[in-house]
Amino acid sequence: MSTENRVFTKLFKETEKSNFKKHSKINLNLGQNLQAEIDKVNSIYKQTNTEIYNSFVPIRQIEKLMSEVNSDISINEYADALQNLEELYNIETDKLRQAENDLGITIPRPEILDEAVRQIEKLQDSEEQLRNDLNEYNGYLKMLFS
Repeated sequence: MSTENRVFTKLFKETEKSNFKKHSKINLNLGQNLQAEIDKVNSIYKQTNTEIYNSFVPIRQIEKLMSEVNSDISINEYADALQNLEELYNIETDKLRQAENDLGITIPRPEILDEAVRQIEKLQDSEEQLRNDLNEYNGYLKMLFS
């Protein structure tokens, strides 16, 4: 029996060693596959992160441009100046009528009054165009900042 015990003991030790080697290789292979996937996921992360970062570049540029947008544009100064010009024209034509009434004669209309009327009409058209442009501009601002 002692020979038999020695044979079984040696056989058991050899089997134990060979199983250990097999398990070690399997674990090593699993670790290598896992590391390859980790590397792949990290690579995809870096790529996606770069893509997202680069996608923000035009948005940041748009934000910068939008911060430069002037939302306080007004044509009030122009309209007030035009109104003052119209009032001055009315005063001058009233002076002409008053002089004609006082003197009882017809005074030839000065060319400057005719030229002023033509210029005032052009300026009124310009005011209307400014109002239209400003309304369109404000519409775009409202759309962009909503």
